[in-house]
Amino acid sequence: MKPVLNIFKSVICILFVSNFIKMDAQSNNTAIELTKMNVFYCGVDNPIKIMCQNKFDSITINNGKINYISTDLPNNFVECIVNTMQPGETVLTIYANGKIVSENQFRSKQVPMPQIFIAGKLTPEKLKKSELALVENLTLRIPSFDFNVNFNIVSFEITGKAKGKFESYSLSGNTFNAFAKDLLNNLDVDSKLFIDFKIKGPDGKISSSNIGIKVIE
Repeated sequence: MKPVLNIFKSVICILFVSNFIKMDAQSNNTAIELTKMNVFYCGVDNPIKIMCQNKFDSITINNGKINYISTDLPNNFVECIVNTMQPGETVLTIYANGKIVSENQFRSKQVPMPQIFIAGKLTPEKLKKSELALVENLTLRIPSFDFNVNFNIVSFEITGKAKGKFESYSLSGNTFNAFAKDLLNNLDVDSKLFIDFKIKGPDGKISSSNIGIKVIE
């Protein structure tokens, strides 16, 4: 990340610690710590910590909103939750003693799309027939992502070849019914199982995705 801190003629130190970035403007000792990631993600709670040598007046954001969790005013320390609305540039502006002491630029990004987790594997290219026979439902996961994001499978459709004939079933939610389970149990080896699914994200928007899985012995 390349934050731009227009804090008069201050020197900027960027210190990577664990999975957060701490920005220290040395001339006024203002620091912002992103406690989970080095960017903001739209539609989720982004926790931050802010410290300043001077007494805070207010903190504003040009893309979303800020909610205060806790404050330690004697030590000029606050914890906040940032919620951004759109991808792109996000600027946090800190006011102290009636003037701007820090303008901090960050990137806001969309939450990565989750991937299907089936038969104990993430978006597998192939599965054994015996593994598919044990499948009860589909779940979603986002690899290497620290936030707890609420994605749900609204519906899905499976299509496969069993005993030489193609069958297709549409289901609500993420659970296989008896007809779909029967298809999984009888899939032809070396055929492909296709799953088309609709996902509802934390912002309420619904998107579509799909996966094709080769059936092996």
